[in-house]
Amino acid sequence: MKHSLVACIIILVLLQAAALAQVPPFMNYQGVLTDAGGQAVSDGVYSLTFRIYTVDAGGTAIWEEIQAVTASKGIFNAALGAITPLDIPFDNFYWLGISVEGGEELAPRIQLTSSAYAFNARNIQDSTVTSAKLVTGAVTGEKIADGQVVRSLNGFADDVNIVAGSNITVDPMSGNIIISATGSGNISGTGAAGQVAFWDDVSSISGDDWLFWNSIDRHLGIGTPNPNARLRVDSDEPRSAIVASTHQSDTTQALRAMYLGGGLYDATAVYGQSRPADGYGIGGDFMGGHKGLVATGNGGNHDRYIYGLHARAFGSTAGFEFRYGVWATADGQTTGNNLGVVGEAFGDGSANVGIYGHAEKNDGDAYGVYGEATGTPVGSKVGVFGTTFLASDSIYAGYFDGNLVYTGSLYKPSDLKLKTNLQPCRGTLDRVLRLEPMMYRYKAFAANGEIALPRGEHYGLVAQEVERVFPELVGDLVHPARPSLRGEERGQSFGYKAINYTELIPILVQAIKEQQEMIERLEARITELETR
Repeated sequence: MKHSLVACIIILVLLQAAALAQVPPFMNYQGVLTDAGGQAVSDGVYSLTFRIYTVDAGGTAIWEEIQAVTASKGIFNAALGAITPLDIPFDNFYWLGISVEGGEELAPRIQLTSSAYAFNARNIQDSTVTSAKLVTGAVTGEKIADGQVVRSLNGFADDVNIVAGSNITVDPMSGNIIISATGSGNISGTGAAGQVAFWDDVSSISGDDWLFWNSIDRHLGIGTPNPNARLRVDSDEPRSAIVASTHQSDTTQALRAMYLGGGLYDATAVYGQSRPADGYGIGGDFMGGHKGLVATGNGGNHDRYIYGLHARAFGSTAGFEFRYGVWATADGQTTGNNLGVVGEAFGDGSANVGIYGHAEKNDGDAYGVYGEATGTPVGSKVGVFGTTFLASDSIYAGYFDGNLVYTGSLYKPSDLKLKTNLQPCRGTLDRVLRLEPMMYRYKAFAANGEIALPRGEHYGLVAQEVERVFPELVGDLVHPARPSLRGEERGQSFGYKAINYTELIPILVQAIKEQQEMIERLEARITELETR
């Protein structure tokens, strides 16, 4: 249905510099919505798009708003600016364009005009300004009537500041200025040198042994007369100090400590110490409903080694005591995951390490990373879990540089539901016969600190030879550089070829089957020849 506007009334409310303190920032618009035959549209709700232009045709709208209006016998009303603020200066000629239900804009556009009495705003008459609340409009000194507003103060004009002097209080309240001075009288009190005085009555002050100020070093002490810092609190209470905040925001910080100095220093923002006796004391205790502790190391544009969390545990007593650099426990009744430690490392560094474990001991066992899983046999229990979803020969869920020992069973996923495009493996015997098993030794066992290879005699195949026969069994791997803990050189990453010996097993099985079929055919042929 094609629509048209056959009549309209525009009431433009100007922001006049008159008695109204706040003018509604809307422009009322009323019109009649008809169909192509000139009949009023059915009663209902219609979507109208209003646009304001600086030209009567073409151009780009400087303001736009979409409203859902209710038409009754075609007549509707709209308050322009109710959705999109009318932030237009109205200091020029403007035209209003209207579209119905997302259709083409109706033509011609309607020029905005002012109401009759709004012309008075162009020329404010003398003796009409009677209130000091007038803050807008083109008002000159000649148009301000005598006896109505203060034009100067003791000869000073424009911005004049009233400054409080000795024993004077300037209190601006609700448009009034109150200047008061305290009456004369004597102030008495008691105290000691260095104590911070406080009022204990309307005309007396006193000091207290719990609050001291060192005016020379500018140190404040609570509970101590000799503060050795800007602020020192000494107390025999369970909590020496509490800092609390009720601000509701994700960026709220009840306590913030910052080191703002410069230079090449490893300055500490927060230091906690509690060691009342050997083996006792907690340096810091944090509890959070979402995260107990968030630690971030931001090295900026520097090549130093950066740690998100650096934890140390040491002691000199030998016995059954344990030393844990990090002890993390995650527990709770939840259908999700409980994670004791989550390590992440991002950036463009040569080696990004989420969690680094190092253990060294000369006369016993040492574990760089120890993982343990216990519980009922319901669900999965994983001591150490590594994963990657990226398909690449140089991306590994786990990489072990050195001997790998396992005392349980080693499984590889082989379920039918995980496989597709199943095809018989045929003609493997000829290719297997082209393989040449070798006896060999590895070069330079860990001599250069780059890779830990086993010693002694070994049996196997050469990857380059296997690649010519079974290229799908050979991968181009990358030996990663060992991450450094304290900056020492730990070798460089390099690439090498490796063989998937596990998938060589079904190939050998098929070769045996083909060989067995050949043997059976030969035996049948021999039997046939013997019976002739």
